[in-house]
Amino acid sequence: MEHVVKLNILQHMRVAAPCPMRWDDMVGNDRVRHCDQCDLSVYNLSALTQDEAELLLQSSDGRVCGAFFRREDGTILTRDCPVGVARLRARFARTTARAVAALGLVVSSALLFAKTGQFESNATRLAGLQPFRLIYDRLAPAPPPMIVGKLRAPPAMPPAMPIPKSGAKNQSGS
Repeated sequence: MEHVVKLNILQHMRVAAPCPMRWDDMVGNDRVRHCDQCDLSVYNLSALTQDEAELLLQSSDGRVCGAFFRREDGTILTRDCPVGVARLRARFARTTARAVAALGLVVSSALLFAKTGQFESNATRLAGLQPFRLIYDRLAPAPPPMIVGKLRAPPAMPPAMPIPKSGAKNQSGS
């Protein structure tokens, strides 16, 4: 039995010319929008699966504009990125735990201030420290900026090479 190794075109893709237009300023949907400046369709690679994005790049003849999110390690996020999905789940769990902890802190502080009768003076002091803004910034950090520009796919890739199964016997008989 042979295994086929699939070459990942997305990891070798580069932005040939960054675009000054913002994704949010273009008209369209989550997958494709129209850029008035260059009069081209701009595809959101992060809203496509990896197979859809690679097919788009292969069939574009080198002239496609795209927008995507790239992680710090250089990986382009796609809709079906298993690492991205796992990170989103972990981030959601951490955010939920932080929100519950923050809510518990606020409720217990309010009960403590109400019981001691020093609510007004302590509340004024807390408002000056702006703890709620700090908590919000920790719970919902800003997402990385979306990269928009004309994309350049790598040169034509050789076809996928079959890899023999590791348990297969050598033909020479050894």
